[in-house]
Amino acid sequence: MSAAISRGEEMREELATGERLLWDGRPSVARYVFTPATLFLSLFFLLFFTLPFVTFLASPTSSRQDTVFFIFFPLLVLGFFLLPALVPVWLEATRTHYVLTDRRAVIHGWRREAEV
Repeated sequence: MSAAISRGEEMREELATGERLLWDGRPSVARYVFTPATLFLSLFFLLFFTLPFVTFLASPTSSRQDTVFFIFFPLLVLGFFLLPALVPVWLEATRTHYVLTDRRAVIHGWRREAEV
């Protein structure tokens, strides 16, 4: 919250003479991160994590040492593919700031800036 306030105060200093700051804000991180694709992948992951886990619980205790890798393989896949894909999205969402004045609209992002 303090970053948004400081960015709004920073923008006030950059305003041209006679320009008024009408609104400034940040996007919702949940809307960036929890897209239909990530929700589908999460449900897909849960399906493939629960099945081996139930199999592990139903197996005899003597063969459980061999199935540990089988259970944690979906976790490795999630960590290797899904999390690195979400990092740039999370950075963009947390570092984007919108400013609306009576003369222009400004978007300050993680890797880009736009002014209309």
